Amino acid sequence: MLSETGGSARLRSPHSDSATLEPAGDPSAELRAIPAPQSAWSHELFVWRDDTPQGLLERVRGSARGLDAAGAGAAEVSCRLWREASASGGRVALAVVAASIDDLLTRLPAAIRHLESGRLPLHDPSGIAAGTCGDGGGKVAFLFPGQGSQYPGMLRDLVESIPEARQAFAQAGRALAGRFDPPVMGFVFPAAAGSEREQQAGLTRTDRAQPAIGAAGMAVCRALRLAGVVPDMAGGHSYGEYVALCAAGVLDEAALARLSEARGRSILDAARADLGSMAAVAEGPERIAAILAAEPGVTLANLNGPRQTVLSGARAAIERAVALLEARGVGVRPIPVGCAFHSPLMAPARDLLAAALEKIRFAAPRLPVYANSTGEPHAAEEAAIAAVLKEHLVRPVRFGDEIEAMYRDGARFFVEAGPKNVLTGLVRQILGARPHLAVACDLPGRGSLPSFLLALGQLWTAGAPVDLEGLFRARGLAARAAVPTAAQAEAMAMFQETMRQFLETQRAVMTGFLTTQGEIGNREARPAHGAPPRPPRPAPASPVRPAPAAPAVHAVPPRAPIAAAPPAPAAAGPAQPATSAARPLTDVLLEIAGDRTGYPPEMLGLDANLEADLGIDSIKRVEIIAAFRRAVLPSMGEPPASFMERVTAAKTLRQIVAEVSGLAEGAP
Repeated sequence: MLSETGGSARLRSPHSDSATLEPAGDPSAELRAIPAPQSAWSHELFVWRDDTPQGLLERVRGSARGLDAAGAGAAEVSCRLWREASASGGRVALAVVAASIDDLLTRLPAAIRHLESGRLPLHDPSGIAAGTCGDGGGKVAFLFPGQGSQYPGMLRDLVESIPEARQAFAQAGRALAGRFDPPVMGFVFPAAAGSEREQQAGLTRTDRAQPAIGAAGMAVCRALRLAGVVPDMAGGHSYGEYVALCAAGVLDEAALARLSEARGRSILDAARADLGSMAAVAEGPERIAAILAAEPGVTLANLNGPRQTVLSGARAAIERAVALLEARGVGVRPIPVGCAFHSPLMAPARDLLAAALEKIRFAAPRLPVYANSTGEPHAAEEAAIAAVLKEHLVRPVRFGDEIEAMYRDGARFFVEAGPKNVLTGLVRQILGARPHLAVACDLPGRGSLPSFLLALGQLWTAGAPVDLEGLFRARGLAARAAVPTAAQAEAMAMFQETMRQFLETQRAVMTGFLTTQGEIGNREARPAHGAPPRPPRPAPASPVRPAPAAPAVHAVPPRAPIAAAPPAPAAAGPAQPATSAARPLTDVLLEIAGDRTGYPPEMLGLDANLEADLGIDSIKRVEIIAAFRRAVLPSMGEPPASFMERVTAAKTLRQIVAEVSGLAEGAP
């Protein structure tokens, strides 16, 4: 690990005496910038489990009736439902993320409709997951993102809610004390002042970005372990490989922070006039290599999968490559990084970092960690780990090969431990229709706490090992939360139904008696309080609502689930040109978006926000738009720049349809 000696960084064993963990300066400035813990969570995870889908439906409906009357807090309800589901031993499971009991009762009708449809597994990005527990039978792999996934304020609500997550940033802050002015944690969690662009620029500089994203990865790793999700193997993308090694015990967290800062600083110190840049391309490496064969100075740095390749090189070379690819109709997007990683431009930085790495004594990994450059697990020997890391900056990232090797070795659950969901999309792209589950713990625009809880729900309903007890214990929840169990709620409902039938019988007898005496003639008997005639099945006087005849579980109108909206009428928007198969444009786009995101087309709402609701980032958006345009207008060349500006700014799938329709109408 890093310690200060004579003004220069010296690296020691990450597992040596604790004195080497002391900060180089006062850590208070770094620690003050980290958000303070909050007692209340903004969202909770609610779960149910039973032996059969019908039994699960009955449990959910029974819970809804009990919850409507119990008046318990959301945290207590979440805790009690978890313990009840854990004890049930059933195989069919449902998980719902909600902000409150009222929000839960609003969401449950959509969840019930999903269960009634019989389509399992279900992964609704709005916060619902369902599946068959026990069918998983696979290993868990943690994947750590690299530079480019960081953003100001990342994981803020997770850090505020889970002390273990906050501790990861505190560890990094202590290790980095005195190395940055202003403190690096002030860039991670900026104050309100400053524009979003300025804040992002402050966190792009590589010596800040790398320790920051390392702390973020370990924050999610800590939170996952607290929730009982333990990795069988780990890997990372580019810099994320260092975080994976830390998660496997090769480095401790203080050493990771200091080594990350040293890695970033070596890049800056070695840089001359041009640090270089990178760009993501929505195509596989074979076609990109053919298009750019005559372009000097461009390296295929990241081989991410069958539909994404990342270029690296000098800024001028990358600008030429971007222009050439755009002219060929290939989707391409710059990446917000400060250097041309994994290219020959990094050779001077490699040499500086190699000298630092020689002073580290690595521990043997406690679990397999897959290397970017080989796609295979690191060896256990210290010298072998150091040798791979020394060449890491100049060797391509073979992420596709890495995921294939993990799958070969039994991984079926892939958990992105860090900010955003870039790696989750790549895993789905690489593995395609093969059995697997890839989840992200920080969906863009959704908040890290609800994203994290949804990831836990998705894993649990798919049969992955999850144990929420640690989260509840850390929050100090009592052993028995005060909320009726499903069995108690069902018993109350049966009692209410018996009383309703008794009162109905009594009313019928009295009405018949009075009618025969001629006291009320043909009038229907009314209740004593003079209310209008009641329906044949009146609601009971009890505040706990009875078992409903319809699937709805609450009088609040249910929130509309995310589902594919019907195509707009012809008069409501631009005319849609027929595709080769005479299919509506909306159907074509939903199919392409579903293929690129891994979500069923029927769950992709045309009016859902692409980033906030569907988790589609800017790179994935360009990929979808390019494929959609090729499918609809296969003979058209490069579209006008004004079209690309408008369509890449679209916030919904419906807006993309409108822009492409307009382009088609103007096509010769």
